Amino acid sequence: MQWNILIGPAIGAVIGYVTNLIAVQMLFHPINPVYIGKYRVPFTPGIIPRGKARFAKAIGNVVGNNLLNPVIIKDTLLSPDKEQEIRKQLDLIFQKLSDDDTTLEVRLNSMIGDSAQTKLESDLVVNLTQKISTELITMNLGQIIAAEVKSAVVEKVQGTMLAMFLNPTVLEPIENAIGERVNRYIEEHAEEKVNSLIQNEYTKLNQQTISSFMSQINTAELKDTILKVYRLLITEYSEKILSSLNLSRIAEEKVNAMDTKEVEELVLTIMKKELGAVVNLGAVIGFILGLINLFF
Repeated sequence: MQWNILIGPAIGAVIGYVTNLIAVQMLFHPINPVYIGKYRVPFTPGIIPRGKARFAKAIGNVVGNNLLNPVIIKDTLLSPDKEQEIRKQLDLIFQKLSDDDTTLEVRLNSMIGDSAQTKLESDLVVNLTQKISTELITMNLGQIIAAEVKSAVVEKVQGTMLAMFLNPTVLEPIENAIGERVNRYIEEHAEEKVNSLIQNEYTKLNQQTISSFMSQINTAELKDTILKVYRLLITEYSEKILSSLNLSRIAEEKVNAMDTKEVEELVLTIMKKELGAVVNLGAVIGFILGLINLFF
């Protein structure tokens, strides 16, 4: 007889459980509207399929305005923890490079391919040759060298009998002639000489191992420089880049493009435990109401 008392609370628990289970299922199902004749059955499709566009917009707003807004992203990227992490990663990269006995030529070839490497070398050598040659010509090195030679001669013969003969009247034509000859030589041969020099230096650099190249670099200064550039880019451009990306719109479009089943899986991934608790809570409340009903 005592067990019969629990029949009412048990039925209440079952009703509460089933009711909440149906309510949770109605969030996602049915996916499509159900019709009887020309009349649509109420509450079809499910709440989320019916309001998918609003759901997507809400997620987009949360992502773009609360979770990934420019201020939060900027503060996160410039936080001391993030900079410390970057420093550690740079140290690991520098250490790996310092132990690498591959030549720069081989490594570059593996990264960009033979034809691209050849074009890079050609463009680099040609551009540097043209720039340096042009600078040498416009510097008027002939006159600079001639003036230095004249000063050296005057200083050398100072206080001797030759000083009487090597006066400005004698030295000036020589100075001008030297300047003209040097300038003409530079104009005629600068490109050829500079090209040969740059080509030789580029070849030497290419044949160096990465570890040898790294040993010539002050990695501490390089790391500080990289971090300065990183801070500058984040400070100056992060907000512009994120604003142009429009993360809210991207998130909204991604959710809208998802199949309803995928949306259901997404929500359940986040709230499966909570929704299960709601269903179980229905059973508990039904059981309690059944017990209360015994006393009235």
